[in-house]
Amino acid sequence: MKTSRVLIFEEQPAPGRERGLTLLDHAIEFDFREAAKENLETFDLSPYAAVVAPVESSAAGLIGILSDATRYKGPLFLYRDEPPVHEVARWVIWGSPPNGGADGPMADRLLVESLEYYSMASMYQQCLEMMSTQEEEKLLAQVTETFVTALGAESCVFWRVSPSDPDEMLIASVRGVIGIDREGSRFFVSRSGTAEEIWKGIPFVVATEGAAGGERGARSGSNLFVPLLHQGNPVGLVKLGERNDRKPFAERELHIARIIADYAAAALNTVNRIGRIEKVSLRDPETGAYSAAFLADYFDKERYKAGRFRRPLSVVFLVVENFSFLMEQTRKSSVVGALTSMVDAVRRTVRDSDLVAREDANRFCVVLPETDAFGALLAVRRLRKAVKEKCRIQFLGTEYSLQPFFMSATCPSDGRDFPELLRVAEEKFARQQKSPLHRMRLADRPFWDAFEILVGKREQYELLRKGEDVPYFLRFRKDLGRNAHFFVPRETWLRILEAVAQDVAVSPEERGLVIAGGPTPEIYKQIFLSYKPSIPPHRNVYVVGQSGSTRFDSKNLMYVATEDELLKEREFVLYLKEGGAYGFFCAARGTEVEGFNTADESLVEAMMEKAQEMYQLQWNF
Repeated sequence: MKTSRVLIFEEQPAPGRERGLTLLDHAIEFDFREAAKENLETFDLSPYAAVVAPVESSAAGLIGILSDATRYKGPLFLYRDEPPVHEVARWVIWGSPPNGGADGPMADRLLVESLEYYSMASMYQQCLEMMSTQEEEKLLAQVTETFVTALGAESCVFWRVSPSDPDEMLIASVRGVIGIDREGSRFFVSRSGTAEEIWKGIPFVVATEGAAGGERGARSGSNLFVPLLHQGNPVGLVKLGERNDRKPFAERELHIARIIADYAAAALNTVNRIGRIEKVSLRDPETGAYSAAFLADYFDKERYKAGRFRRPLSVVFLVVENFSFLMEQTRKSSVVGALTSMVDAVRRTVRDSDLVAREDANRFCVVLPETDAFGALLAVRRLRKAVKEKCRIQFLGTEYSLQPFFMSATCPSDGRDFPELLRVAEEKFARQQKSPLHRMRLADRPFWDAFEILVGKREQYELLRKGEDVPYFLRFRKDLGRNAHFFVPRETWLRILEAVAQDVAVSPEERGLVIAGGPTPEIYKQIFLSYKPSIPPHRNVYVVGQSGSTRFDSKNLMYVATEDELLKEREFVLYLKEGGAYGFFCAARGTEVEGFNTADESLVEAMMEKAQEMYQLQWNF
């Protein structure tokens, strides 16, 4: 019977400890010692097969001495609470018996079994990931990846059964260095020489041409073909190249290939069924967006989660204003193609958790979970840029373009159900159509060009002072007082700036953004800092100018120096907040200030975006 000794250090050895045990004709003796009472410098550690010590030891230098290879070369086990005597005994018996030698056959067998277990566990984990995948492209990549990883093949070709002809195989995915032309992008199973083996559904090995033909100097090799069958019907075929270690495919590889094939065939069948269901009920057949029925069901679930966890939920509505005109002037297929390209651009821009649906022929909707009003505003900016180049239509030598309008609404501030949010969006759409941004075509113009159009010319204000109608100003709809041209003394203009600063300081928990630019930026700084609230606001203020002090005592106020010469005689203030916006575009005329003011949210947001791009300001709020 073999005997091994184990040294166990304790803070305070407890009486009645188990001093030894016997497992598999191997005796283990435990030597319990109090670390504080031992002279570790002279202690002989050589008789012990293992040493066990507490992690929090009171003996100074204990861990360092035990870790010193010149003093002790055996294993060191650290523990908390109670010494793991049985675990250490098992390691001594199976891992490192006495006399310094390893139990070769047993250790090798355990190592081989462990490697085999983890290899099979990893393969099954990849198979489960395939079963949980619902995206077709992702699943195809996972199938080839799993075969190559599990079988160690240097290449993989995957063919799928054609939806129109079950006898035709179409190439779906490849891995490694593959010649598509040599492999064949399509073939018919019944015409191939391996038709019977494919229909059997059992993996089979085929020797490569060099080995089979006996060519001189040709290296022998083989390919593994793995049919994928579901309920006895072929759904695909996988061809694996030679193994990386150049060994032939043995029974083990054929067994693993059969397991992976079963999982892959089931996963492909599931994805195909989901695709058919989506085409029937969930997807719009023209654009691929989700249907209105699915949108209603999905929004109700997201609204419930948003209300339960008190999280924001926003919706972006997209309306193609000239849809009817394009249907009359061009072909339906051309319009549908442009809409499909636009939807694809929207889908690539939004997150995976967002939903793109078609609500009506010319109306689309994007559901944005976990997104507040300003997050939806930033999403609109990204979407507007993403679809800009995807809206063009060429028809009979004439270029047309979709005219999309974006409106956002947030739950619960704008409404608690979808009809209320839709009503708010429709109101915003009606205001956008009346807005100078749309009527004066300012969306694609640079900031200062749009500024000049909004403000007008100096002589027009002379007529305004006389109380006469200005024909140019009449082109701007007042929209119940939301838009107007004005001229006021400079003292009154400063009072207006103070009112803006006071509004910024009110309700500091709400987010907002202010951009002010002009010839005297120091005035803006003094006014905005004079209304500094007691609570740090969530509203950022950017002051743009050619001169001024950059040392501001507020982390929410930033000065941006610029060499823009147009700021010498022009001023603008843009304020965008939750639930409102207003802007001022004016020029100094002696002791007076003339210009245009608006509370049009779409116009203010568009001009703010232009200013942020022009002066390279941060886009976050």
